[in-house]
Amino acid sequence: MTEPQTLDSKIEAELGQIASIEGIRRSLNLAENKEQEDVLTDRAFGYFSSLVPEDAENRQQLVQTIDRELHINPYRRVKKELAARVVGNKEDYDSNFDLIYAKIEEKLEAELAEVDSIDKGIATLLPYVLNAVEIPKRSREEIYREITQGLSAVFRTPLIGNYSEFVDPEKEQSDRYVKQTSDLIKEEKDKDDKVTGYSIDSKKLKELIKENIVAGSILYTAEKQKKKD
Repeated sequence: MTEPQTLDSKIEAELGQIASIEGIRRSLNLAENKEQEDVLTDRAFGYFSSLVPEDAENRQQLVQTIDRELHINPYRRVKKELAARVVGNKEDYDSNFDLIYAKIEEKLEAELAEVDSIDKGIATLLPYVLNAVEIPKRSREEIYREITQGLSAVFRTPLIGNYSEFVDPEKEQSDRYVKQTSDLIKEEKDKDDKVTGYSIDSKKLKELIKENIVAGSILYTAEKQKKKD
């Protein structure tokens, strides 16, 4: 019997590094004060330093450079590191995509195995999507402008008045995350067209991670969600 193919440990490590660096980048982006930023800068320094080989001839110089650049602009330095890792690992990611995808799909399918409604399916997969995909919060004005332009096009008349204060950017962002998650789930039906369960929409999942190494890395390395009692 042929043993199933597994991903090389070096490539798995690369995916883990990308996922970890993206976690630091997002945390820095959300830092609310200098104290939080300093904690995350130290975390980035510790992690980046650990990636420099112990036997590197110029290790001390490389570590000092990392420290200096992080203290000049931590977010920019982390973003630069992430971009370099993405570019440097694209060939490995592309050539091993089928194996990477298979593990991600298997993991998410297992999460949906006992789901008996679309709402539960969304609630189950939402934490994965929240971690893997960054959907920016749009401004109230931007959302309102899009809504009014859409309504004006439908009714062929300008919308009179300004109701932007009723727009909720956080809810709009949350709704887009829910939509992104629901797109990954499809219904399974029997011959009588009765829903018998839920599974991953392979096409949509592949679209999500094929060109997005960061999302693929996060989903590949993500641990199974703990069930709430």
